[in-house]
Amino acid sequence: MDYALLATVNHFDFHNLSIVFKKNKINFFHKSCFQSSLDAGWALPGSSFNEKMIFVYQSDLKIAKKILATYLTDYYD
Repeated sequence: MDYALLATVNHFDFHNLSIVFKKNKINFFHKSCFQSSLDAGWALPGSSFNEKMIFVYQSDLKIAKKILATYLTDYYD
């Protein structure tokens, strides 16, 4: 597997980050924690906040971490 888990983010942050990743040509995909819980058959979904796990291609991981850090400081300060 050539992808690594970068972060777990909420639905709204994921949308903004995906735009930035696409502009910077970062190879990534996401996995929905909520949908994974439903698919596994859990009575109560494991995620109540509709979080998404972002996986990034290994060669893009360093720049993706930098982008994520910049995003978090720019939007949450």
